[in-house]
Amino acid sequence: MGSVLLTATTVAGLLMFYQLQGATDVGESTQAIFAADAGMEKAIYYYFYGYKYDTEKPCYPIACLGPELSLDNGASAETEMIIPPPGATSTRTIITSTGKSGRTVRLLQATFLVTPTRTGE
Repeated sequence: MGSVLLTATTVAGLLMFYQLQGATDVGESTQAIFAADAGMEKAIYYYFYGYKYDTEKPCYPIACLGPELSLDNGASAETEMIIPPPGATSTRTIITSTGKSGRTVRLLQATFLVTPTRTGE
């Protein structure tokens, strides 16, 4: 009888531990996803308004590091960018943002194709 009671108490304690850990992970997960989103927005802004193609260190076909971000709540984001050289056709730009908070990591990825517009038509 005592061993059954001890086993039940141990299992109940373990379940409580997992529930408390899950509650903490929800907060960290939320912070990590918002950090990844903020990193994605910063990288897209950088791509359209600050990025200059560098022939010495191209971001294609191997990714290069994009902007990083640190938030006041301790969460952070790192970005990687795969950007085709000017004039490449049918090649997609890929931006990956990794948000981190505590032990939790969340990733967001944007893929898009920028095509030049034709003028004079």
